[in-house]
Amino acid sequence: MDSILQLQDHQLKRLKFVVRDNQFTDTKAADIIAFLNAQKRGFKLLFETEFPLAEKESLQNFKKELCEQLPHLTSMEFVTKFVGVEKPTYVRINGIIWYLAT
Repeated sequence: MDSILQLQDHQLKRLKFVVRDNQFTDTKAADIIAFLNAQKRGFKLLFETEFPLAEKESLQNFKKELCEQLPHLTSMEFVTKFVGVEKPTYVRINGIIWYLAT
């Protein structure tokens, strides 16, 4: 993601990854949050997994880290909460959204 952060003249609006379990082994919530903070409000970071969500320990640990640092909602709750207003920057892993409060 460091190379993406260097795209100063080309602000992203959305970035989507399709990932496998082993890709979450070295992923730290703090790194994802720093990446989100570097984006403009409304940016979407999407992860879609190719494995059963509840069964992989590395993803569970990553989600737990996110839960400790960011507010989170289901996708439906998020849409309802932010209807009619600009949505905050967020990361979505399948049906759960963690978002920047500011």
